[in-house]
Amino acid sequence: RPIAWCSFLTGNDERALKYYDKIIDLNKQSAQDFLNRGHVLLCSGKRTDAIESYRQALPLGQDATAFRASLLNDTPQLSARGINPNDIPLLADVICKQ
Repeated sequence: RPIAWCSFLTGNDERALKYYDKIIDLNKQSAQDFLNRGHVLLCSGKRTDAIESYRQALPLGQDATAFRASLLNDTPQLSARGINPNDIPLLADVICKQ
């Protein structure tokens, strides 16, 4: 997890995705892993895949309110990677819609 997160922060999306996929393949994933994997996909320009990964966090213990808070807390990291900070609340709305 630390390698995956640090890889994401430094822009090594291929490496970050490789590690998050390994975690998921081992069936050791948490809601945070799917959230962070979504970040990698989003910053890689794979918005549809990112939304799917984000949605997988919800049944793993993050209700919509907790998910929204986690996503918004990562705004500085996402904006540092080129995501418009104004888009993040809109993204949360798309993911958490019923």
